[in-house]
Amino acid sequence: MATDKLVKGFRSELSAMDMSLAKKVVLITGGSFGIGRKLAETVASEKALVSVCDVNEADGVELEEKLNKEHGEGTAMFMKCDVTDRNAFRDFFQKTKDRFGRIDVVVNNAGFFDDSDQKWESMVDVNVKGVITGSLLALEFMGTENGGEGGTVLNISSVVGFHRMIFMPIYSASKAAVLMFTRNMGDELHFSKNHVKFIAICPHGSLGSHFFENTRGRFLYPDGYLEDKFEKCFDVQSFQSVDHVAQSIANVLKVGSNGSIWLIENGEKEKEVNIVDPKIHGVDEQPKSSCSP
Repeated sequence: MATDKLVKGFRSELSAMDMSLAKKVVLITGGSFGIGRKLAETVASEKALVSVCDVNEADGVELEEKLNKEHGEGTAMFMKCDVTDRNAFRDFFQKTKDRFGRIDVVVNNAGFFDDSDQKWESMVDVNVKGVITGSLLALEFMGTENGGEGGTVLNISSVVGFHRMIFMPIYSASKAAVLMFTRNMGDELHFSKNHVKFIAICPHGSLGSHFFENTRGRFLYPDGYLEDKFEKCFDVQSFQSVDHVAQSIANVLKVGSNGSIWLIENGEKEKEVNIVDPKIHGVDEQPKSSCSP
């Protein structure tokens, strides 16, 4: 994917001072499996305190037990929670604060792909509504305007949030919404009021998550039209690992500045990117996928 045509100013480092994750309270949604789980394991290994929620209770409880055994009792907590249920979501934030005394970092990771007629509305609720709700709750619990100490919100968008992805139009739109929301919230206007940083992560495809498992029936058309073309265009087995994505996210948490956008792809080091408006820069349209029909 030729991301260089829509981004400019790649930088692998920021002038900001590194933030240690030790003793930071990191709240992660969608943390029972995939990137969320690996991120929980990664930040716990860097001595962070971890609070995870997910609708998958069995794997979440197992993760809580694993982290507490490996890093000391009291390192981690898990709560079953649907991020589209605001009351339950707020209760998760409250229980996290009650357990650890504060919240320092919120990672809105919960999300999935299903463009089918049966599931697309649920997907948008999780991918967009869940991220926005989690961000607003982060302001409530961390914002200095509300008596908090400030903090960081890291929202998981996707490389398809700023690239066309013709095979996944609804999913791509949901990730574009996350990216634009995070960019806007990352403005100094909001930071000066709440002292909460907003950062967007845009990963490319990764193995070790449910995203590319059993994709049949999850595309826009029920006849397999898009599945067949997608499978011919992408070698899923060549995608980067969730371990790499999780470590890259942890790195960004330590150096990312307010309003920054980070690209993680091809197993390479995370890069900060500046999204370009194609029309402003004389580009008539966004580049077509190399697999466009």
